[in-house]
Amino acid sequence: MSNPLPLDEAVPRLRSLLAAQAATAGDPLSAALRAFTEFARVEFSVPVGSDTDGCLVEYGVNSLSGEPLFVINLTRQFENVDSSGEHESYTQVSCEVKYQVTGDLEVLGDFEDWWFRGGQESDFSSWWQSLPLETVIRALGDRAPAAVVVDSDVA
Repeated sequence: MSNPLPLDEAVPRLRSLLAAQAATAGDPLSAALRAFTEFARVEFSVPVGSDTDGCLVEYGVNSLSGEPLFVINLTRQFENVDSSGEHESYTQVSCEVKYQVTGDLEVLGDFEDWWFRGGQESDFSSWWQSLPLETVIRALGDRAPAAVVVDSDVA
């Protein structure tokens, strides 16, 4: 087994991977998708279990920031436990790529799918390949995002 990174290095690692991909990718969404696939392969120090380290891909229109935006959210969730090993919270590290809403993006609807390391599902690569991301990429065409945000929160 390799040497897992502490969770406080997750956000800087994702930002670093995103910056590296942005230097070579043709567009911000491609950079975010490539960076996230690399980020998903980085081992972090989490408790042993089938739902302690998971990835979420979701997209759709939301108005959480005030104005409606089409948001592609790439999140990795890590379980935090207390000193006795009991569940305490989750740390979620996300990269969101946000676009102005247009009719052709609204028709994509909402999508959400989880994958967990150590779960009974397929491996990460198989799961990633099964996602309908090509449809979203085609719908977006060469539009520039309104924002690309890397953030973390504890739930």
